[in-house]
Amino acid sequence: MSRGWLALALIAALFSGPASSLPAQTADASGSAQRCYDYRYGGDGLLTDYRQSLKHCRQAAEQGSANAQTLLAELYFLGLGSAQDLAGALHWYTQAALQGHAHAQLMLHEMYRLGLGTVRNPQAARYWLHKAAVNGHPQALAFTATAP
Repeated sequence: MSRGWLALALIAALFSGPASSLPAQTADASGSAQRCYDYRYGGDGLLTDYRQSLKHCRQAAEQGSANAQTLLAELYFLGLGSAQDLAGALHWYTQAALQGHAHAQLMLHEMYRLGLGTVRNPQAARYWLHKAAVNGHPQALAFTATAP
């Protein structure tokens, strides 16, 4: 299985629905964080438009929105709105994870575990899985409950 298809399968398995595991939206003066989400998932009467989502996600991510950083990372991870960029995904998942975003932490676990956009690093993978579980991510809690 190619890395591209593996990445798509990984995301499909980890996302149970739009924003189901995302924390509440943080305040964002420009509204870019909300537009990031709306264009990604077709919310607020907008059609899904990955390029517009990428634009708004980038603006809000640079302003520090952990939700937008996570969605921007997802767009890069999947190659939606631009070419797939695993290094970019790793960067933005890390920014969000450092703010305590549980889903970003779980995605870092997977990226380090599988060596996607980085070298395989089992220690870093375990660290981010633990952080995601501590922050209550359902899949992280399930993974840690079944770990040997």
